[in-house]
Amino acid sequence: CEQPLTIDSAGAGESISCPSCGQAVFVPKVADIKGMADSQSVAAEQRRLALDKIRNSARLAAEDHWRHFLGLVHVDKQKALEAVYGFDATIKEMTQYMPEPDASFFRDKVKAEQEKLADEYDRNPDALKARLGLTSQAPTLTRPRSYSGQSMDQLVVRTAVRATIWAS
Repeated sequence: CEQPLTIDSAGAGESISCPSCGQAVFVPKVADIKGMADSQSVAAEQRRLALDKIRNSARLAAEDHWRHFLGLVHVDKQKALEAVYGFDATIKEMTQYMPEPDASFFRDKVKAEQEKLADEYDRNPDALKARLGLTSQAPTLTRPRSYSGQSMDQLVVRTAVRATIWAS
């Protein structure tokens, strides 16, 4: 019944009846409570580490996808767009056997990383390429401005990323 009870140490290790509902309630010993707290803190730390690994994997997956995409966008724009949709399939495959809520967490983090990379590309495409190790790639094409100041390359990348996110 979730009724809070206060028991002195003499009742530790015994069962008592709840004065509110009459159910038998086991009163743990202080050492048992300390052990439970220790195991809960260990479990919380393990969960934090697991989430950090998932977050890092999502970042690496998004960055690998952008490396692939930016490598293709100057060579064959159609293949670059196909890579965007292929990435959706890859993420679905990667999360297919993940337990929930880890799979949802991973998908959300990939989406967030994709948005960060799109924003970074919008601000400075050459800096993103350099950060991703694509410095030997062809320079960003300069084309007439359209769509509120975005170049065509930026527009293609932004559209492809948004299509990836919406498809997810």
